[in-house]
Amino acid sequence: MPKTKEQNQEIRRNRKQQIIEAAYKLFAEKSPAEVSIAMIAKEAGVSKGLMYSYFTNKEALQEEILNQTMDQIISLFMIDGKTINGPEDFSRRVVRLFTHVQNNIRTWRIYTQVALLPSMSRFFYSEKIQVMMECYQKQLSEYLVSQGFDDPLKEIVVIGALIDGASIQYVSAPEFVDINIIRNHIIDVYGKTKN
Repeated sequence: MPKTKEQNQEIRRNRKQQIIEAAYKLFAEKSPAEVSIAMIAKEAGVSKGLMYSYFTNKEALQEEILNQTMDQIISLFMIDGKTINGPEDFSRRVVRLFTHVQNNIRTWRIYTQVALLPSMSRFFYSEKIQVMMECYQKQLSEYLVSQGFDDPLKEIVVIGALIDGASIQYVSAPEFVDINIIRNHIIDVYGKTKN
């Protein structure tokens, strides 16, 4: 009996995720520059030709990895676009984000490697990412203003730099970096009502 349209779509989604997981595995072992489409296809158990029916090239696959990871990161902090409801809520979101980094080193390491590739810079200027970032900035800006910060945009840049820096350092050498120091600093500075 032929498969239904829904069954075929499910098979296609599963196969695509299988390819992405193979890329994650290989990118965790080698730099993205060292990994070829042929290597990813072999690891995923598919032909190179089938790989190209899912991703036009390696950059498209890397972009999908960035998309999935950005969705996770933003959802950890934004919680479906809900307003940050005071310092306790802000602090919970920060803890959730940093816990995710600690529990998902491989994902964050790959995200960092792929995000820093020159060919991926256009990804961060895509409409999807711009919309997500505007929502994130609006939410965070409203919270910071409510807590008495005069220049919320400056504070958003500082918070982002602290999170990015801590994440990069931690995934590079987790045994030498106490990421909780940065997490606690963010909470101390931004998770309390400013006097």
